[in-house]
Amino acid sequence: MDIETRIAGDLLREHPIDAAQALERLPAREVAALIEKMETAVGGGSLQRMAPPLAGSVLSQLRMEKASEILEGLPVEMAALSLRSMDPSLREPLLAALPGRRSRALASLLRFPDGTAGSLMDPEVLALPQDLTAREALARVREAAGNARYNLYIVDRDQTLVGVINLHELLMARPGDRLSSRMQTRVHRLPARADRHAIVSNPGWREVHALPVVDERG
Repeated sequence: MDIETRIAGDLLREHPIDAAQALERLPAREVAALIEKMETAVGGGSLQRMAPPLAGSVLSQLRMEKASEILEGLPVEMAALSLRSMDPSLREPLLAALPGRRSRALASLLRFPDGTAGSLMDPEVLALPQDLTAREALARVREAAGNARYNLYIVDRDQTLVGVINLHELLMARPGDRLSSRMQTRVHRLPARADRHAIVSNPGWREVHALPVVDERG
């Protein structure tokens, strides 16, 4: 690695916000050429702090392997915003190159119009099948702790939202209790195609800090 690239890498690593602002003033092809030489985490950290349309332009100039590595490491919401700004002919091959779980999560966001609840949701939040026992459900929560919330949403085997249980109630349940017998069936929810006004005005916010997003089939 030449001295100029090493200095640039140090700047991107130590001052990511200032570096991102400087990179936004350069043509996308020049930024891409620089990021190609950087460690994936360093390059991804810079793209994460750029405006999504500009990040998308840079991603479209990168090699497929490098772009997919960076996308895999970005927060899912930033990755989706960057991909949304790309031409579909470039976006679809890049989605296909990602690992299955990340590809499905991003595809689920991109299928909804920009600004709707479906485009803004966290697609990786843990949902639990209603036929699990409390013991099995707690094991799932431990395995996917990063994707679990205080309110745990319950689905049937068709992935239809049927209930909710909070973590305290789950901990208090007997190990053999089925979630279907302990959950609350009244669940505030947001339609996936709800616009920003409908999202903000949903009465569910008076009772909970997060709302599940459902498609037309629930």
